[in-house]
Amino acid sequence: MSCGLVWFKGAFAAGRLVIGQAAESLTNMQEESIPEEDVQAEQVPPTPAEPLDTDEAVDSGEVPAPDGPGADVETPPGEDAPPRLSRFERRCVAVTNALRTLVRDLYTIQFRRPEGTAKKFKVQLEIDVDPEDNWALHFEPDLLMQVKRQLEDAEAEWGSYIAGRVYDFHADSAKTNQSVPPSATMVFSGYDNFGTPQWCEFSQVLLDRKDPRVDKLFEARAPALNVVQFGKELKSEQLSSYGKGSKTYSLLGQIAFGYLFVPGAKRRIKAGSEKLALTFQVVETRDLQGAFDLRINTIAGVYSEEEIQELLLSDRNMWIYRARELAQRGLDRVKERAVHAKRAHDPSAYSEAMKKVPGVIREFSKSLERGGRQSTRRTHHAEHRRQKDQRPVHKALEDVLSGSLPRMFRDHNRDSNVVIGSGQRAHVFSDEGCHITSFSVAGDELDQRVRKGRWEVMSDEAAQALRDKIQSYIPPKRKAAGEKPGKPPPRD
Repeated sequence: MSCGLVWFKGAFAAGRLVIGQAAESLTNMQEESIPEEDVQAEQVPPTPAEPLDTDEAVDSGEVPAPDGPGADVETPPGEDAPPRLSRFERRCVAVTNALRTLVRDLYTIQFRRPEGTAKKFKVQLEIDVDPEDNWALHFEPDLLMQVKRQLEDAEAEWGSYIAGRVYDFHADSAKTNQSVPPSATMVFSGYDNFGTPQWCEFSQVLLDRKDPRVDKLFEARAPALNVVQFGKELKSEQLSSYGKGSKTYSLLGQIAFGYLFVPGAKRRIKAGSEKLALTFQVVETRDLQGAFDLRINTIAGVYSEEEIQELLLSDRNMWIYRARELAQRGLDRVKERAVHAKRAHDPSAYSEAMKKVPGVIREFSKSLERGGRQSTRRTHHAEHRRQKDQRPVHKALEDVLSGSLPRMFRDHNRDSNVVIGSGQRAHVFSDEGCHITSFSVAGDELDQRVRKGRWEVMSDEAAQALRDKIQSYIPPKRKAAGEKPGKPPPRD
């Protein structure tokens, strides 16, 4: 027998219990606090149910005596005694008090916020009732975990995420000077005790970890390197009262990356070099409507978010952009499963979905490593091609936007779109209209992919919609320069 979803808001009726007291009132209660080590336990073993004594259960002390409404109090002389609660009413009060204490102590231990700063929130529990086992109650996941996750949702600030900036918990803002690295070669190194972002040189990250690859950073043709770090390491010094368990900006992990090449024409004088380090942070946040979200936040010093995006879209750094896009798609799949689990009130499915995040981060790191090696080998060829003005991004836009509608296909294996241009050149675009890569394809190879069902011919309507997205994806600076369809973008 499953009791399904049980709501707590202060009263018990028909197997549903609903509790919605303000958390500020919870912190003023006087019950004995639950020890912290009990709160942190992962599993709570079920306690065998004892036979119910329907006459004396409450009065004999098997159910805690209530200290809230319904408690026995002395009646002042001359006043009528309040009506005595029934056995079931007293039991409801006792259960309510026990749950109130649990929620209050969990909140206090998890966030340690100043008294009187919490807002109202609801807690929803899922309980299975087994009449054949003496009416035993089973929680899956355990009761503490169910309450803890909902407290995290209730505490999170909505819409605090700002792309390209780390959240500063000490200032409760992502707009502080500490939210971005102070120099172009620095990456995020963790939060301090008070939730303030800390930064250090990318080379120092490798040195601190005794990474044997650090010498390669100083070679003439230095390869791009990256370091994977997870939230537990990055938040090890952070205090609970300064956002350690907060979902306002929950840092699940990151990749510290160095170095990205910055062309001379785009180099900032204050950057000090052609090198740029990046921090790719995987974060859980809440949007303006309070909805769960997973994002890759790309953080860099000196350069703005728009400038970083343009650098990643350049020929030399396109492989970094592709790796990030693939990782974001992986996070989107995790998010879809997690949101479905939340809506279905299935905490176990939610946990299983979130366990996929570390794998997405590691695969992102591997993609960057592969792309870095290939980029090093391609450098000479890319320079030669650039001299001939045959850069794939420019050729792709020219093939798509000039003249009549080109042949377009949907690649079901890679979830992307393929445009066939001049000289049997295939250009791959994302659903958002961003160019991913280009390659040559022979006529029989194209037919083979269509025959095997890997590529599917797009309808004229779908092809035109994609063409519109590709055109609208041209950076605003290029549009402002008066670029027209069919005309190749100006040189970077």
